[in-house]
Amino acid sequence: MKTAIKYQYFKKDYLSADLDHRGFYLQNSWDYEVLDDEKQRIGLALGLEHKEVKYNLKIGNDYRKESVEMKTNYKRKKNWQSSIGLEQNFYDSSSDKKRTYLRISAEKLFLAGDLVLSLDWKYKYTAYAKQEDKQQEAVRTAFRYRF
Repeated sequence: MKTAIKYQYFKKDYLSADLDHRGFYLQNSWDYEVLDDEKQRIGLALGLEHKEVKYNLKIGNDYRKESVEMKTNYKRKKNWQSSIGLEQNFYDSSSDKKRTYLRISAEKLFLAGDLVLSLDWKYKYTAYAKQEDKQQEAVRTAFRYRF
């Protein structure tokens, strides 16, 4: 098992001051290997995040976000890997929304891992307190070649 804690402070200054904002986030992640033998690996991951953002001139855009993410990975060593993850975000802001992500990924390795073909499917559902809910889906394919 391994864990990581990350803290980051940020400040963004734009040419138009109405977009200027600052804030911080704190992340904690836990990764646990369930199985690791010469042919395959199975892992579980849990992530938590707290984020606060304040706008200099547009105070109505300020928000706090709490996130929880769970992910499981299966890897066939030197061959392919897949993962499925679920993330839930809770916003405390003027829009007062909850956002859920579901992501499924797969990668196939060729030429001893130098060529990788990947496919990702992502589903996003946003539930708003004061307006109509939204759904989005996306598919991404990628080729990577290492020289």
